[in-house]
Amino acid sequence: MDDDRQLNLFSWDRVKAGEGFNALARLDPATAVCIFEDVLSRWPGHPDASAGLRMAVAWDASLEEVEALQVISPRMRVWGDSCWRLVAPWEVEWEQIDGMDLSDAVADEDVRFAAIYGWLGRILPLVEVEVESPRDEGHEEALLVYHTVRRAERARANGTHDEMVEQRRLSLIPR
Repeated sequence: MDDDRQLNLFSWDRVKAGEGFNALARLDPATAVCIFEDVLSRWPGHPDASAGLRMAVAWDASLEEVEALQVISPRMRVWGDSCWRLVAPWEVEWEQIDGMDLSDAVADEDVRFAAIYGWLGRILPLVEVEVESPRDEGHEEALLVYHTVRRAERARANGTHDEMVEQRRLSLIPR
């Protein structure tokens, strides 16, 4: 076999560049940057290492952005909790509630009314929530009370006193 025609697939620079691309495949761009920089320090302008370094730097920046998005602020957690407590409160154990204030506010109440008691305790906001189908009559009642109180608060915020009084009256009528 002619040695001049054989590709040098196992040279140090190709093996190291391959390790750099494997690091990218593992979503470890910091390691990839180190590997590609090492290759480039010995072979400036190396095509595979140059391309890999550009990718690794871009991936590292992108992953940092994604990681920053995954941080849930306490306000967002209190928001996603009020929605969840209203839509499917029976699927949340009391131990899973974020924040002792919320746990204390709803501990002795019917779980279906957790969102409204959280709002009454000034812990949860009143948010727009749509439920396709209530789970049972108790859930339907809790949703009715919640939406009535939300309409009353919206009327109060808009300065329509008569509508606010009417909505609050409706929320007190026994079902």
